Amino acid sequence: MASHLPQRLGFVGLGAMGWPMATQLLANSSGVLTVFDVDLPLLHRFASTTPQGRVRLATSAKARTHVREVYLANNVGLLAGQTSSKIFIDSSTIDIETSLAVGEAVNDSNSENPPAFFDCPVSGGTAGASKGGTQNYGQVDKSNGQKRARFSSETQQQLSKRNNCSGNFGGYEPRHATRIDPRDLSNCFLARIGSQLGQLNRQSVPGVCPDAVTSKGYEGGFKVQLMEKDMKLAAAAAKKVGAKLVLGDTAIKAYSSTASDPRYRGKDSRVVYKWCVPKAQYAVF
Repeated sequence: MASHLPQRLGFVGLGAMGWPMATQLLANSSGVLTVFDVDLPLLHRFASTTPQGRVRLATSAKARTHVREVYLANNVGLLAGQTSSKIFIDSSTIDIETSLAVGEAVNDSNSENPPAFFDCPVSGGTAGASKGGTQNYGQVDKSNGQKRARFSSETQQQLSKRNNCSGNFGGYEPRHATRIDPRDLSNCFLARIGSQLGQLNRQSVPGVCPDAVTSKGYEGGFKVQLMEKDMKLAAAAAKKVGAKLVLGDTAIKAYSSTASDPRYRGKDSRVVYKWCVPKAQYAVF
């Protein structure tokens, strides 16, 4: 795989998933990786764990609190540099309007040798990131006789991720207004999360899946406050296209209440189970 990757790579964000993803990128490439994070001590700590000469730190970059600023900030955004023929992969789960605006700006940044922009929200949690097994939702054409989930715009890719997070039964209603092929959406669900991966090896109940964060005090994983944010984005996207969410507001309230509870804030999103059943007794195997 290393021979197919560029020799110069950039990576922004060394959080719970970003760190192991960047580590996997280094392990499976032979070039130099330039990294940046708003937490400078974390940035230097990451560099100290990597092979000498393989990592460069973008310590002079200005911290940006929003994806739009990361790309578009005057003189310091990613698009302020040379973008000719470069590839930009955005794995944020953000509002659709920002995703579309950034994608258009990337495409317009160089008319002679346009860069490529891929809006690929990532899913799979910290466990998937550590093993190089995350799933990215992106636009892929059917080729070589293989059927792959494809979506015709950044908007549809964002919706596919959010529908997966909020339950696949509710994903088919928004797809009508966004013109996602239901067969492609089904293939996307079946790829991992929507095929009940959580039931297989990420059960919310402690002890059922010994290796899951749910059996380790819900430490690590996808934080509950981030799930709250994603659920709100999913609901906003659905309401924008006129889809009815029967259980949406109730689910958001559950995650919001869990995220605001000091006992659960910062823990894996599946800790919502403990909020729902606080006195449950668990069998630990």
